[in-house]
Amino acid sequence: MHILKDPDQNNYLWNNGFIILDCLEESEVFLLKKLYLKWHKDNKPKAFYKSYFSNNINYKEEVEQEITRIIQPKISNYFLPSEPYGGMFVVKPKGKNGHLPPHQDWSFVSEKIHWSLNMWCPLDDVNEQNGNMQMLPGSHRFMQTIRGFNTKDQYSRQKEMLNNLMVNVPMKKGEIIFFFHGIIHGSTKNLNEQDRVSIGLSLKQKNATTYFHYYNEVTKDVYVYQTQLDFYKNFTGGKIKSSDQSKYIGKTAFDFASITDNEIKNKAKMALDGFGFKRF
Repeated sequence: MHILKDPDQNNYLWNNGFIILDCLEESEVFLLKKLYLKWHKDNKPKAFYKSYFSNNINYKEEVEQEITRIIQPKISNYFLPSEPYGGMFVVKPKGKNGHLPPHQDWSFVSEKIHWSLNMWCPLDDVNEQNGNMQMLPGSHRFMQTIRGFNTKDQYSRQKEMLNNLMVNVPMKKGEIIFFFHGIIHGSTKNLNEQDRVSIGLSLKQKNATTYFHYYNEVTKDVYVYQTQLDFYKNFTGGKIKSSDQSKYIGKTAFDFASITDNEIKNKAKMALDGFGFKRF
C-alpha cells in the first residue's frame, strides 16, 4: 500500500505499523502549550482526556484548526495525497486513571483498500516513567478488525499477553509518530506529578470514504454510517442519528472473530524478530 513518498519509509511504516518522521519547532511547541493553558489553566483533566470529549465546539474547533495548521505542511512533505481531521489535545494525568492498556483505535475507512493513520506528538519529553507510547510492531496485520463505538474488542481475552509484548517508544518533545489506527498500541502510566500533554491528529487517504461503526445495545447489531469528517468532532453523547454529517447505510455482516493465544504469539514473534527501531 503506497502511503509515503519515500519507498524506504513506506516499507518501514507498512511492515511495523508506525514511524517517527519529523519534529516540531520549539516555537510551535510553545504555541501549542500556550493554547492548552488557555483552555485548561484551571481545568485540569482527572482521567485520560481528549479535547474531543468536550461539548464546547468553539474549544474543539480552535484546537483542531491550530494543530492542523502546524502539522499539515509536515504531512505534505512526506505523504502522498491525504486529508487530515480530528486534531485534539490528548492528556494523561498522574496515576492509574490515565493508564491506557493495549487497544486499537476506531476504524475510519475500509482498511482492505484504503489507509488511515493516527499522528501523535508529545509537548514534553516522554519515557516509561511518564506515559510514553507503546506499540506492538506489525499488529495492524494480525487479523481484520472493525472498531467503533462499543463494538466488540476482538483482542479482549488477551490484554495481559499483549501488554507483555509491547515495545516502548520514548520520544523527545515535538517528535511526531504516525501509526495505523489498527495497530495495537497503548502507553505506560504517568508516574510524574505533571500531566503528560500531547496532540493528536488523524489523516486518511485522499478521497477515501469514511465510516462510523456503532453497536446498538438494544438490537445487538452493529450499524454502519457513512460520515463526513466533521462528524467525529460533534459526536460526544453516545447517540447517533442520520444527519448531514452521517448517513445510515446498513448493518455490518462482519463476524468479529477472535484470535487464539498461539496465533498472537506466532505473529508477534515474526514481527518482533524482524523489527528494528529507527528514526527517519
